[in-house]
Amino acid sequence: MNENEQIGIKEVLQSFRHWRNLFALIWRANPSYLMRVVLIYLLLGVTPIVTLVATKKLIDGVIAGQALAAMGWYVGILVFKQALTIAQSYYEGLFQQLVANAVQEKIIEKTTQLSLADIENTDVQEQLKRVQQEAMYRPYQMFTQMLNVINNVVTFVGAVVLLISWKWWAVLVVALTTGISFYTSLRINQEQFKIVYERAAKQREAWYYTHLLTFDKTFKEIRLFQLGEFFLTKFKAIYRDFYIVDQKIAKKRLNWSAASETLNLVALISVIYLAVREAMRNVFGVGNLYSYVQGISLTQTSAQSVFSNILAICQHNLYIEQLFVFLALPTVEPKLLSGVQDVERIETFEFRDVSFCYPGTEREVLHNVSFSLQRGQCIAIVGRNGSGKTTLAKLITQLYAGYDGEILVNGESVRTLDVEQLQKRIGVVFQDYVHYEMTLRHNIGLGNTETIEDDEKIWEASEKTGIGSFVRNLPHQLDTELGRWVVKGEQLSGGQWQRIAIARAFIRNADLYVLDEPNSALDPIAEFEMFERIRDLLRDRLGIYIAHRLASARFADRILVMDGGQVIEQGTHDELMALDGQYAEMYNVQTNLYEVKA
Repeated sequence: MNENEQIGIKEVLQSFRHWRNLFALIWRANPSYLMRVVLIYLLLGVTPIVTLVATKKLIDGVIAGQALAAMGWYVGILVFKQALTIAQSYYEGLFQQLVANAVQEKIIEKTTQLSLADIENTDVQEQLKRVQQEAMYRPYQMFTQMLNVINNVVTFVGAVVLLISWKWWAVLVVALTTGISFYTSLRINQEQFKIVYERAAKQREAWYYTHLLTFDKTFKEIRLFQLGEFFLTKFKAIYRDFYIVDQKIAKKRLNWSAASETLNLVALISVIYLAVREAMRNVFGVGNLYSYVQGISLTQTSAQSVFSNILAICQHNLYIEQLFVFLALPTVEPKLLSGVQDVERIETFEFRDVSFCYPGTEREVLHNVSFSLQRGQCIAIVGRNGSGKTTLAKLITQLYAGYDGEILVNGESVRTLDVEQLQKRIGVVFQDYVHYEMTLRHNIGLGNTETIEDDEKIWEASEKTGIGSFVRNLPHQLDTELGRWVVKGEQLSGGQWQRIAIARAFIRNADLYVLDEPNSALDPIAEFEMFERIRDLLRDRLGIYIAHRLASARFADRILVMDGGQVIEQGTHDELMALDGQYAEMYNVQTNLYEVKA
Protein backbone atom coordinates (compact mmCIF):
# COMPACT_ATOMS: atom_id res chain seq x y z
CA MET A 1 0.00 0.00 0.00
CA ASN A 2 1.53 3.32 -1.02
CA GLU A 3 1.08 6.71 0.54
CA ASN A 4 -1.63 7.93 -1.83
CA GLU A 5 -3.64 4.74 -2.08
CA GLN A 6 -7.21 4.95 -0.76
CA ILE A 7 -9.06 2.08 0.84
CA GLY A 8 -12.48 1.97 -0.77
CA ILE A 9 -15.49 -0.34 -0.77
CA LYS A 10 -13.93 -2.34 -3.60
CA GLU A 11 -10.78 -3.04 -1.59
CA VAL A 12 -12.84 -3.99 1.46
CA LEU A 13 -14.95 -6.44 -0.54
CA GLN A 14 -11.84 -7.94 -2.15
CA SER A 15 -10.42 -8.68 1.28
CA PHE A 16 -13.32 -11.09 1.91
CA ARG A 17 -11.67 -13.61 -0.38
CA HIS A 18 -9.83 -14.91 2.69
CA TRP A 19 -13.03 -16.00 4.46
CA ARG A 20 -12.59 -19.58 3.35
CA ASN A 21 -9.02 -19.67 4.70
CA LEU A 22 -10.17 -18.07 7.94
CA PHE A 23 -12.96 -20.60 8.46
CA ALA A 24 -10.53 -23.42 7.68
CA LEU A 25 -8.16 -22.05 10.33
CA ILE A 26 -10.96 -21.75 12.91
CA TRP A 27 -12.35 -25.18 12.05
CA ARG A 28 -8.95 -26.81 12.63
CA ALA A 29 -8.78 -25.20 16.09
CA ASN A 30 -11.71 -27.33 17.37
CA PRO A 31 -14.68 -28.35 15.15
CA SER A 32 -16.82 -29.42 18.12
CA TYR A 33 -16.53 -26.08 19.91
CA LEU A 34 -17.14 -24.26 16.63
CA MET A 35 -20.50 -25.98 16.11
CA ARG A 36 -21.57 -25.39 19.72
CA VAL A 37 -20.73 -21.69 19.58
CA VAL A 38 -22.63 -21.28 16.29
CA LEU A 39 -25.71 -23.02 17.75
CA ILE A 40 -25.64 -20.82 20.87
CA TYR A 41 -25.53 -17.64 18.77
CA LEU A 42 -28.47 -18.79 16.64
CA LEU A 43 -30.57 -19.51 19.73
CA LEU A 44 -29.61 -16.15 21.25
CA GLY A 45 -30.83 -14.49 18.08
CA VAL A 46 -34.31 -15.98 18.57
CA THR A 47 -34.65 -15.22 22.30
CA PRO A 48 -35.37 -11.43 22.02
CA ILE A 49 -38.42 -12.05 19.82
CA VAL A 50 -39.62 -14.96 21.97
CA THR A 51 -39.15 -12.80 25.09
CA LEU A 52 -41.07 -9.94 23.47
CA VAL A 53 -44.00 -12.22 22.59
CA ALA A 54 -43.98 -13.75 26.09
CA THR A 55 -44.00 -10.28 27.65
CA LYS A 56 -46.94 -9.20 25.45
CA LYS A 57 -48.87 -12.30 26.53
CA LEU A 58 -47.99 -11.59 30.16
CA ILE A 59 -49.36 -8.04 29.91
CA ASP A 60 -52.50 -9.25 28.13
CA GLY A 61 -52.89 -11.99 30.75
CA VAL A 62 -52.66 -9.48 33.62
CA ILE A 63 -55.31 -7.32 32.01
CA ALA A 64 -57.54 -10.36 31.42
CA GLY A 65 -56.90 -11.77 34.90
CA GLN A 66 -55.08 -14.89 33.56
CA ALA A 67 -51.43 -14.04 34.30
CA LEU A 68 -50.30 -17.31 35.95
CA ALA A 69 -49.83 -19.40 32.76
CA ALA A 70 -48.21 -16.49 30.92
CA MET A 71 -45.89 -15.97 33.90
CA GLY A 72 -44.70 -19.58 33.63
CA TRP A 73 -43.75 -19.18 29.97
CA TYR A 74 -42.03 -15.87 30.68
CA VAL A 75 -39.91 -17.30 33.53
CA GLY A 76 -39.00 -20.37 31.46
CA ILE A 77 -37.71 -18.18 28.64
CA LEU A 78 -35.62 -16.08 31.03
CA VAL A 79 -34.05 -19.21 32.53
CA PHE A 80 -33.30 -20.58 29.05
CA LYS A 81 -31.71 -17.29 27.99
CA GLN A 82 -29.55 -17.19 31.10
CA ALA A 83 -28.39 -20.77 30.50
CA LEU A 84 -27.41 -19.84 26.93
CA THR A 85 -25.42 -16.86 28.20
CA ILE A 86 -23.51 -19.03 30.68
CA ALA A 87 -22.79 -21.65 27.99
CA GLN A 88 -21.65 -18.90 25.59
CA SER A 89 -19.19 -17.52 28.14
CA TYR A 90 -17.76 -21.00 28.81
CA TYR A 91 -17.30 -22.19 25.23
CA GLU A 92 -16.18 -18.84 23.84
CA GLY A 93 -13.50 -18.44 26.50
CA LEU A 94 -11.97 -21.81 25.62
CA PHE A 95 -12.48 -21.60 21.86
CA GLN A 96 -10.96 -18.12 21.61
CA GLN A 97 -7.74 -19.39 23.18
CA LEU A 98 -7.64 -22.38 20.82
CA VAL A 99 -8.04 -20.10 17.78
CA ALA A 100 -5.34 -17.71 19.04
CA ASN A 101 -2.99 -20.67 19.52
CA ALA A 102 -3.76 -21.92 16.00
CA VAL A 103 -2.95 -18.51 14.50
CA GLN A 104 0.27 -18.26 16.50
CA GLU A 105 1.28 -21.73 15.30
CA LYS A 106 0.66 -20.74 11.65
CA ILE A 107 2.78 -17.59 12.02
CA ILE A 108 5.65 -19.47 13.65
CA GLU A 109 5.40 -22.25 11.06
CA LYS A 110 5.63 -19.64 8.29
CA THR A 111 8.70 -17.97 9.78
CA THR A 112 10.49 -21.33 9.88
CA GLN A 113 9.88 -21.63 6.13
CA LEU A 114 11.40 -18.23 5.28
CA SER A 115 15.02 -17.81 4.32
CA LEU A 116 17.61 -15.72 6.15
CA ALA A 117 17.32 -13.15 3.36
CA ASP A 118 13.58 -12.84 4.03
CA ILE A 119 14.09 -12.39 7.78
CA GLU A 120 16.71 -9.70 7.13
CA ASN A 121 14.33 -7.89 4.74
CA THR A 122 12.81 -4.72 6.26
CA ASP A 123 9.52 -5.12 4.37
CA VAL A 124 9.11 -8.66 5.68
CA GLN A 125 9.88 -7.49 9.21
CA GLU A 126 7.21 -4.78 8.93
CA GLN A 127 4.70 -7.33 7.61
CA LEU A 128 5.54 -9.66 10.50
CA LYS A 129 5.14 -6.77 12.97
CA ARG A 130 1.64 -6.02 11.64
CA VAL A 131 0.69 -9.67 11.92
CA GLN A 132 2.03 -10.02 15.46
CA GLN A 133 0.28 -6.87 16.64
CA GLU A 134 -3.14 -7.29 15.07
CA ALA A 135 -3.78 -10.69 13.55
CA MET A 136 -3.31 -12.66 16.76
CA TYR A 137 -6.69 -11.74 18.24
CA ARG A 138 -8.64 -10.53 15.20
CA PRO A 139 -9.49 -13.92 13.63
CA TYR A 140 -11.71 -14.92 16.54
CA GLN A 141 -13.12 -11.40 16.85
CA MET A 142 -14.02 -11.50 13.18
CA PHE A 143 -15.63 -14.91 13.65
CA THR A 144 -17.81 -13.65 16.51
CA GLN A 145 -18.74 -10.58 14.46
CA MET A 146 -20.00 -12.93 11.73
CA LEU A 147 -22.03 -14.84 14.30
CA ASN A 148 -23.38 -11.56 15.67
CA VAL A 149 -24.53 -10.64 12.16
CA ILE A 150 -26.46 -13.92 11.94
CA ASN A 151 -27.76 -13.45 15.47
CA ASN A 152 -29.04 -9.94 14.78
CA VAL A 153 -30.42 -10.84 11.36
CA VAL A 154 -32.58 -13.47 13.08
CA THR A 155 -33.75 -10.86 15.60
CA PHE A 156 -34.28 -8.25 12.86
CA VAL A 157 -36.39 -10.60 10.74
CA GLY A 158 -38.55 -11.48 13.74
CA ALA A 159 -39.07 -7.81 14.62
CA VAL A 160 -39.85 -6.94 10.97
CA VAL A 161 -42.50 -9.67 10.78
CA LEU A 162 -44.07 -8.22 13.93
CA LEU A 163 -44.06 -4.63 12.61
CA ILE A 164 -45.21 -5.37 9.06
CA SER A 165 -48.65 -6.27 10.45
CA TRP A 166 -48.84 -2.68 11.74
CA LYS A 167 -46.74 -0.22 9.64
CA TRP A 168 -44.57 -1.80 6.96
CA TRP A 169 -42.93 1.53 6.08
CA ALA A 170 -41.69 1.97 9.68
CA VAL A 171 -39.15 -0.77 8.97
CA LEU A 172 -37.81 1.15 5.96
CA VAL A 173 -37.44 4.39 7.95
CA VAL A 174 -35.46 2.70 10.73
CA ALA A 175 -33.30 0.69 8.31
CA LEU A 176 -32.53 3.74 6.12
CA THR A 177 -31.34 5.93 8.98
CA THR A 178 -29.24 3.07 10.34
CA GLY A 179 -27.71 2.53 6.89
CA ILE A 180 -26.60 6.18 6.74
CA SER A 181 -24.86 5.74 10.08
CA PHE A 182 -23.17 2.58 8.81
CA TYR A 183 -21.76 4.29 5.71
CA THR A 184 -20.23 7.20 7.62
CA SER A 185 -18.64 4.86 10.16
CA LEU A 186 -17.25 2.71 7.34
CA ARG A 187 -15.42 5.65 5.79
CA ILE A 188 -13.89 6.66 9.12
CA ASN A 189 -12.77 3.09 9.91
CA GLN A 190 -11.12 2.79 6.51
CA GLU A 191 -9.19 5.97 7.22
CA GLN A 192 -8.16 4.63 10.62
CA PHE A 193 -6.92 1.37 9.08
CA LYS A 194 -4.71 3.28 6.66
CA ILE A 195 -3.20 5.20 9.59
CA VAL A 196 -2.45 1.99 11.52
CA TYR A 197 -1.09 0.27 8.39
CA GLU A 198 1.40 3.05 7.72
CA ARG A 199 2.58 3.09 11.33
CA ALA A 200 4.37 -0.26 11.18
CA ALA A 201 7.85 1.21 10.63
CA LYS A 202 7.44 3.76 13.43
CA GLN A 203 6.04 1.13 15.77
CA ARG A 204 9.09 -1.04 15.11
CA GLU A 205 11.28 1.97 15.89
CA ALA A 206 9.42 2.58 19.17
CA TRP A 207 9.73 -1.11 20.06
CA TYR A 208 13.47 -0.89 19.39
CA TYR A 209 13.88 2.02 21.80
CA THR A 210 11.97 0.03 24.43
CA HIS A 211 14.24 -2.97 23.75
CA LEU A 212 17.37 -0.83 24.16
CA LEU A 213 16.14 0.55 27.47
CA THR A 214 15.10 -2.80 28.95
CA PHE A 215 17.46 -5.45 27.47
CA ASP A 216 20.19 -6.53 29.90
CA LYS A 217 22.87 -6.65 27.19
CA THR A 218 22.30 -2.99 26.26
CA PHE A 219 21.44 -1.63 29.71
CA LYS A 220 25.07 -1.26 30.82
CA GLU A 221 26.03 1.01 27.94
CA ILE A 222 22.75 2.92 28.10
CA ARG A 223 23.37 3.68 31.77
CA LEU A 224 27.07 4.45 31.41
CA PHE A 225 26.60 6.82 28.44
CA GLN A 226 23.45 8.26 30.07
CA LEU A 227 21.36 7.53 26.99
CA GLY A 228 18.12 6.75 28.83
CA GLU A 229 16.64 10.23 28.43
CA PHE A 230 17.80 10.39 24.80
CA PHE A 231 15.99 7.20 23.77
CA LEU A 232 12.99 7.93 26.01
CA THR A 233 12.59 11.31 24.27
CA LYS A 234 12.56 9.60 20.89
CA PHE A 235 10.04 7.02 22.13
CA LYS A 236 7.75 9.73 23.52
CA ALA A 237 7.97 11.74 20.28
CA ILE A 238 6.70 8.78 18.25
CA TYR A 239 3.70 8.19 20.50
CA ARG A 240 3.03 11.92 20.78
CA ASP A 241 2.71 12.04 16.99
CA PHE A 242 0.46 8.96 17.13
CA TYR A 243 -1.78 10.69 19.68
CA ILE A 244 -2.13 13.84 17.58
CA VAL A 245 -3.32 11.79 14.61
CA ASP A 246 -5.57 9.61 16.81
CA GLN A 247 -7.10 12.72 18.36
CA LYS A 248 -8.04 14.09 14.92
CA ILE A 249 -9.69 10.84 13.83
CA ALA A 250 -11.48 10.58 17.20
CA LYS A 251 -12.94 14.08 16.77
CA LYS A 252 -14.07 13.24 13.26
CA ARG A 253 -15.70 10.04 14.54
CA LEU A 254 -17.39 11.99 17.36
CA ASN A 255 -18.89 14.58 14.99
CA TRP A 256 -20.21 12.03 12.50
CA SER A 257 -21.47 9.72 15.25
CA ALA A 258 -23.35 12.58 16.93
CA ALA A 259 -25.03 13.55 13.65
CA SER A 260 -26.01 9.99 12.66
CA GLU A 261 -27.21 9.07 16.15
CA THR A 262 -29.36 12.21 16.24
CA LEU A 263 -30.96 11.15 12.97
CA ASN A 264 -31.58 7.65 14.34
CA LEU A 265 -33.11 9.04 17.51
CA VAL A 266 -35.48 11.36 15.61
CA ALA A 267 -36.66 8.45 13.44
CA LEU A 268 -37.15 6.18 16.46
CA ILE A 269 -39.11 8.79 18.47
CA SER A 270 -41.31 9.61 15.46
CA VAL A 271 -42.35 5.98 14.88
CA ILE A 272 -42.94 5.34 18.60
CA TYR A 273 -45.10 8.48 18.73
CA LEU A 274 -47.31 7.04 16.00
CA ALA A 275 -47.74 3.80 17.97
CA VAL A 276 -48.62 5.65 21.19
CA ARG A 277 -51.13 7.87 19.37
CA GLU A 278 -52.92 4.87 17.85
CA ALA A 279 -53.01 3.11 21.23
CA MET A 280 -54.60 6.21 22.78
CA ARG A 281 -57.25 6.08 20.04
CA ASN A 282 -57.92 2.42 21.01
CA VAL A 283 -56.75 1.10 17.64
CA PHE A 284 -55.02 -1.69 19.62
CA GLY A 285 -54.44 -2.67 23.24
CA VAL A 286 -51.63 -2.16 25.77
CA GLY A 287 -50.02 -5.52 24.96
CA ASN A 288 -49.85 -4.63 21.28
CA LEU A 289 -48.45 -1.20 22.13
CA TYR A 290 -45.67 -2.82 24.12
CA SER A 291 -44.89 -5.28 21.32
CA TYR A 292 -44.82 -2.54 18.66
CA VAL A 293 -42.66 -0.20 20.73
CA GLN A 294 -40.26 -3.02 21.54
CA GLY A 295 -40.43 -4.20 17.93
CA ILE A 296 -39.45 -0.73 16.71
CA SER A 297 -36.58 -0.65 19.20
CA LEU A 298 -35.47 -4.18 18.28
CA THR A 299 -35.63 -3.36 14.58
CA GLN A 300 -33.36 -0.37 15.02
CA THR A 301 -30.95 -1.96 17.47
CA SER A 302 -30.68 -5.20 15.49
CA ALA A 303 -30.22 -3.26 12.23
CA GLN A 304 -27.56 -1.11 13.89
CA SER A 305 -25.90 -4.23 15.24
CA VAL A 306 -25.95 -5.89 11.81
CA PHE A 307 -24.37 -2.83 10.19
CA SER A 308 -21.86 -2.27 12.98
CA ASN A 309 -20.85 -5.92 12.92
CA ILE A 310 -20.50 -5.83 9.14
CA LEU A 311 -18.39 -2.71 9.62
CA ALA A 312 -16.26 -4.52 12.20
CA ILE A 313 -15.94 -7.49 9.82
CA CYS A 314 -14.73 -5.15 7.10
CA GLN A 315 -12.19 -3.66 9.45
CA HIS A 316 -11.05 -7.07 10.72
CA ASN A 317 -10.79 -8.26 7.13
CA LEU A 318 -8.34 -5.50 6.34
CA TYR A 319 -6.11 -6.84 9.10
CA ILE A 320 -6.82 -10.49 8.32
CA GLU A 321 -5.64 -9.65 4.81
CA GLN A 322 -2.23 -8.92 6.34
CA LEU A 323 -2.18 -12.31 8.07
CA PHE A 324 -2.84 -14.27 4.89
CA VAL A 325 -0.53 -12.06 2.83
CA PHE A 326 2.21 -12.96 5.30
CA LEU A 327 1.32 -16.65 5.29
CA ALA A 328 1.45 -16.63 1.46
CA LEU A 329 4.69 -14.63 1.36
CA PRO A 330 7.13 -16.20 -1.12
CA THR A 331 10.81 -16.43 -0.30
CA VAL A 332 12.97 -13.91 -2.18
CA GLU A 333 15.56 -16.60 -2.88
CA PRO A 334 15.41 -19.39 -5.46
CA LYS A 335 14.04 -22.56 -3.92
CA LEU A 336 16.73 -25.01 -2.90
CA LEU A 337 16.08 -28.47 -4.22
CA SER A 338 15.17 -30.90 -1.48
CA GLY A 339 14.94 -34.66 -1.39
CA VAL A 340 16.98 -35.24 -4.58
CA GLN A 341 20.08 -36.78 -3.06
CA ASP A 342 20.85 -37.58 0.56
CA VAL A 343 24.16 -36.64 2.13
CA GLU A 344 25.46 -39.48 4.27
CA ARG A 345 29.02 -38.22 4.76
CA ILE A 346 30.98 -35.17 3.57
CA GLU A 347 34.36 -36.12 2.19
CA THR A 348 35.20 -33.01 0.14
CA PHE A 349 33.87 -29.43 -0.01
CA GLU A 350 34.57 -26.86 -2.72
CA PHE A 351 33.70 -23.32 -3.74
CA ARG A 352 34.12 -22.84 -7.50
CA ASP A 353 33.99 -19.22 -8.76
CA VAL A 354 31.22 -18.27 -6.33
CA SER A 355 29.85 -14.71 -6.48
CA PHE A 356 27.04 -13.31 -4.35
CA CYS A 357 24.90 -10.19 -3.95
CA TYR A 358 22.49 -9.75 -1.08
CA PRO A 359 18.87 -9.89 -2.28
CA GLY A 360 17.64 -6.52 -3.52
CA THR A 361 21.18 -5.17 -4.05
CA GLU A 362 23.59 -5.15 -6.99
CA ARG A 363 26.93 -4.89 -5.17
CA GLU A 364 28.87 -8.16 -5.09
CA VAL A 365 29.79 -9.10 -1.55
CA LEU A 366 31.71 -12.13 -2.87
CA HIS A 367 33.39 -12.30 -6.27
CA ASN A 368 34.71 -15.47 -7.91
CA VAL A 369 35.70 -17.12 -4.62
CA SER A 370 37.32 -20.53 -5.07
CA PHE A 371 38.78 -22.98 -2.55
CA SER A 372 38.53 -26.64 -1.67
CA LEU A 373 39.25 -28.93 1.26
CA GLN A 374 38.90 -32.59 2.07
CA ARG A 375 38.37 -34.69 5.17
CA GLY A 376 41.17 -34.18 7.69
CA GLN A 377 41.95 -30.65 6.47
CA CYS A 378 41.21 -27.26 8.01
CA ILE A 379 41.42 -23.85 6.37
CA ALA A 380 41.42 -20.47 8.09
CA ILE A 381 39.80 -17.45 6.47
CA VAL A 382 41.14 -14.04 7.47
CA GLY A 383 40.75 -10.48 6.24
CA ARG A 384 39.77 -6.96 7.19
CA ASN A 385 36.27 -6.11 8.40
CA GLY A 386 33.77 -6.18 5.55
CA SER A 387 35.90 -8.45 3.38
CA GLY A 388 33.10 -11.07 3.10
CA LYS A 389 34.18 -13.64 5.69
CA THR A 390 30.85 -13.95 7.54
CA THR A 391 28.89 -13.89 4.29
CA LEU A 392 31.06 -16.79 3.15
CA ALA A 393 30.06 -18.71 6.31
CA LYS A 394 26.37 -18.15 5.51
CA LEU A 395 26.81 -19.58 2.02
CA ILE A 396 28.79 -22.55 3.30
CA THR A 397 25.96 -23.39 5.71
CA GLN A 398 23.34 -22.91 2.94
CA LEU A 399 21.55 -19.99 4.58
CA TYR A 400 21.60 -18.16 1.25
CA ALA A 401 20.91 -19.68 -2.14
CA GLY A 402 21.00 -16.90 -4.74
CA TYR A 403 24.65 -17.17 -5.74
CA ASP A 404 26.52 -17.61 -9.01
CA GLY A 405 29.10 -20.32 -9.49
CA GLU A 406 29.07 -23.72 -7.81
CA ILE A 407 29.30 -25.06 -4.29
CA LEU A 408 30.23 -28.74 -4.43
CA VAL A 409 29.97 -31.49 -1.82
CA ASN A 410 31.71 -34.75 -2.72
CA GLY A 411 31.91 -33.38 -6.26
CA GLU A 412 28.12 -32.85 -6.51
CA SER A 413 26.46 -29.44 -6.70
CA VAL A 414 24.58 -28.61 -3.49
CA ARG A 415 21.68 -27.59 -5.73
CA THR A 416 21.05 -31.28 -6.29
CA LEU A 417 21.30 -32.26 -2.63
CA ASP A 418 18.77 -32.43 0.16
CA VAL A 419 19.55 -29.18 1.98
CA GLU A 420 18.24 -30.26 5.38
CA GLN A 421 20.30 -33.46 5.23
CA LEU A 422 23.35 -31.43 4.23
CA GLN A 423 22.88 -28.96 7.09
CA LYS A 424 22.67 -31.84 9.56
CA ARG A 425 26.23 -32.75 8.52
CA ILE A 426 27.47 -29.23 9.35
CA GLY A 427 28.34 -27.90 12.82
CA VAL A 428 28.62 -24.14 13.22
CA VAL A 429 29.49 -21.48 15.76
CA PHE A 430 28.40 -18.09 14.47
CA GLN A 431 30.02 -14.88 15.63
CA ASP A 432 26.64 -13.80 17.04
CA TYR A 433 25.89 -17.17 18.69
CA VAL A 434 22.64 -17.52 20.64
CA HIS A 435 22.19 -17.46 24.40
CA TYR A 436 19.27 -19.82 24.91
CA GLU A 437 17.33 -18.85 28.06
CA MET A 438 16.96 -22.50 29.01
CA THR A 439 18.87 -25.14 30.98
CA LEU A 440 22.51 -25.87 30.27
CA ARG A 441 21.37 -29.29 29.04
CA HIS A 442 19.30 -27.58 26.35
CA ASN A 443 21.97 -25.02 25.50
CA ILE A 444 24.32 -27.85 24.55
CA GLY A 445 21.80 -30.47 23.44
CA LEU A 446 20.05 -28.18 20.94
CA GLY A 447 23.02 -28.82 18.66
CA ASN A 448 21.54 -32.30 18.25
CA THR A 449 18.06 -32.58 19.77
CA GLU A 450 18.35 -36.36 19.95
CA THR A 451 20.99 -35.96 22.68
CA ILE A 452 19.12 -33.55 24.99
CA GLU A 453 18.29 -36.34 27.45
CA ASP A 454 21.60 -38.17 26.91
CA ASP A 455 23.70 -37.12 29.91
CA GLU A 456 26.76 -39.01 28.71
CA LYS A 457 26.96 -37.18 25.37
CA ILE A 458 26.29 -33.77 26.94
CA TRP A 459 29.01 -34.34 29.54
CA GLU A 460 31.33 -35.48 26.74
CA ALA A 461 30.71 -32.26 24.79
CA SER A 462 31.28 -30.25 27.98
CA GLU A 463 34.62 -31.94 28.59
CA LYS A 464 35.68 -31.42 24.97
CA THR A 465 35.23 -27.68 25.36
CA GLY A 466 36.89 -27.54 28.76
CA ILE A 467 33.81 -26.53 30.78
CA GLY A 468 33.30 -29.86 32.55
CA SER A 469 34.55 -28.57 35.91
CA PHE A 470 32.49 -25.39 35.52
CA VAL A 471 29.34 -27.45 34.89
CA ARG A 472 29.97 -29.68 37.91
CA ASN A 473 30.07 -26.58 40.12
CA LEU A 474 26.71 -25.25 38.92
CA PRO A 475 23.79 -25.58 41.40
CA HIS A 476 21.98 -28.21 39.35
CA GLN A 477 24.78 -29.10 36.93
CA LEU A 478 23.25 -29.99 33.52
CA ASP A 479 19.77 -28.92 34.64
CA THR A 480 20.83 -25.47 35.80
CA GLU A 481 18.76 -22.70 34.24
CA LEU A 482 20.84 -20.11 32.35
CA GLY A 483 19.97 -16.44 31.83
CA ARG A 484 17.50 -14.10 33.53
CA TRP A 485 14.78 -13.50 30.93
CA VAL A 486 12.55 -16.54 31.49
CA VAL A 487 13.54 -17.61 35.00
CA LYS A 488 16.05 -16.43 37.57
CA GLY A 489 18.90 -18.55 36.29
CA GLU A 490 22.69 -18.35 36.31
CA GLN A 491 24.17 -15.38 34.49
CA LEU A 492 27.37 -16.35 32.65
CA SER A 493 30.33 -14.46 31.30
CA GLY A 494 30.84 -13.96 27.57
CA GLY A 495 33.58 -16.58 27.50
CA GLN A 496 31.40 -19.15 29.27
CA TRP A 497 28.51 -18.56 26.86
CA GLN A 498 30.92 -18.94 23.95
CA ARG A 499 32.29 -22.25 25.21
CA ILE A 500 28.71 -23.51 25.56
CA ALA A 501 28.04 -22.45 21.95
CA ILE A 502 31.14 -24.40 20.87
CA ALA A 503 29.95 -27.43 22.87
CA ARG A 504 26.62 -27.14 21.04
CA ALA A 505 28.51 -27.43 17.75
CA PHE A 506 30.67 -30.32 19.02
CA ILE A 507 27.69 -32.43 20.09
CA ARG A 508 26.36 -32.32 16.55
CA ASN A 509 29.03 -34.85 15.53
CA ALA A 510 29.19 -33.27 12.09
CA ASP A 511 31.50 -33.81 9.14
CA LEU A 512 32.12 -30.13 8.38
CA TYR A 513 32.62 -27.49 11.08
CA VAL A 514 32.36 -23.76 10.42
CA LEU A 515 33.75 -21.73 13.30
CA ASP A 516 33.23 -17.97 12.94
CA GLU A 517 35.58 -16.32 15.43
CA PRO A 518 34.96 -18.93 18.18
CA ASN A 519 37.58 -17.34 20.44
CA SER A 520 36.35 -13.72 20.49
CA ALA A 521 35.23 -13.86 24.15
CA LEU A 522 38.04 -16.11 25.44
CA ASP A 523 41.09 -15.06 27.44
CA PRO A 524 44.53 -16.04 25.99
CA ILE A 525 44.90 -19.17 28.14
CA ALA A 526 41.36 -20.34 27.42
CA GLU A 527 41.93 -19.55 23.74
CA PHE A 528 45.06 -21.72 23.61
CA GLU A 529 43.26 -24.59 25.34
CA MET A 530 40.29 -24.25 23.02
CA PHE A 531 42.38 -24.48 19.87
CA GLU A 532 44.08 -27.58 21.16
CA ARG A 533 40.62 -29.12 21.56
CA ILE A 534 39.47 -27.85 18.15
CA ARG A 535 42.51 -29.48 16.56
CA ASP A 536 41.54 -32.79 18.13
CA LEU A 537 37.93 -32.38 17.00
CA LEU A 538 38.89 -31.66 13.38
CA ARG A 539 41.47 -34.42 13.11
CA ASP A 540 39.22 -36.58 10.90
CA ARG A 541 36.78 -33.89 9.76
CA LEU A 542 36.64 -30.81 7.53
CA GLY A 543 37.12 -27.45 9.25
CA ILE A 544 36.64 -23.84 8.17
CA TYR A 545 37.79 -21.33 10.73
CA ILE A 546 37.10 -17.59 10.35
CA ALA A 547 39.63 -15.60 12.35
CA HIS A 548 40.37 -12.02 13.29
CA ARG A 549 43.29 -12.93 15.57
CA LEU A 550 45.80 -14.13 13.02
CA ALA A 551 47.95 -15.97 15.54
CA SER A 552 45.07 -18.42 16.00
CA ALA A 553 44.98 -19.13 12.25
CA ARG A 554 48.47 -20.69 12.27
CA PHE A 555 47.16 -24.13 13.21
CA ALA A 556 45.19 -24.36 9.91
CA ASP A 557 46.53 -26.39 6.96
CA ARG A 558 45.89 -23.45 4.66
CA ILE A 559 44.98 -19.79 5.13
CA LEU A 560 42.76 -17.79 2.76
CA VAL A 561 43.11 -14.00 2.83
CA MET A 562 40.01 -12.10 1.71
CA ASP A 563 39.67 -8.48 0.67
CA GLY A 564 36.75 -6.83 -1.11
CA GLY A 565 34.89 -10.14 -1.37
CA GLN A 566 37.78 -11.92 -3.14
CA VAL A 567 40.48 -14.36 -2.11
CA ILE A 568 43.65 -12.37 -2.75
CA GLU A 569 46.17 -14.67 -1.06
CA GLN A 570 46.29 -18.27 0.14
CA GLY A 571 48.86 -20.63 1.56
CA THR A 572 50.37 -21.69 4.86
CA HIS A 573 51.42 -19.16 7.47
CA ASP A 574 55.09 -19.40 6.44
CA GLU A 575 54.23 -19.07 2.73
CA LEU A 576 52.09 -16.00 3.31
CA MET A 577 54.70 -14.36 5.52
CA ALA A 578 57.29 -14.97 2.80
CA LEU A 579 54.90 -13.44 0.25
CA ASP A 580 54.98 -10.24 2.33
CA GLY A 581 51.50 -9.22 1.26
CA GLN A 582 48.35 -8.21 3.15
CA TYR A 583 48.47 -11.21 5.51
CA ALA A 584 52.05 -10.43 6.53
CA GLU A 585 51.10 -6.79 7.09
CA MET A 586 48.10 -7.63 9.28
CA TYR A 587 50.05 -10.29 11.20
CA ASN A 588 52.94 -7.93 11.93
CA VAL A 589 50.55 -5.18 13.08
CA GLN A 590 48.78 -7.58 15.47
CA THR A 591 52.08 -8.98 16.74
CA ASN A 592 53.39 -5.49 17.44
CA LEU A 593 50.33 -4.76 19.57
CA TYR A 594 51.45 -7.43 22.04
CA GLU A 595 55.11 -6.45 22.15
CA VAL A 596 56.28 -4.75 25.31
CA LYS A 597 57.98 -1.49 24.45
CA ALA A 598 61.15 -0.88 26.36
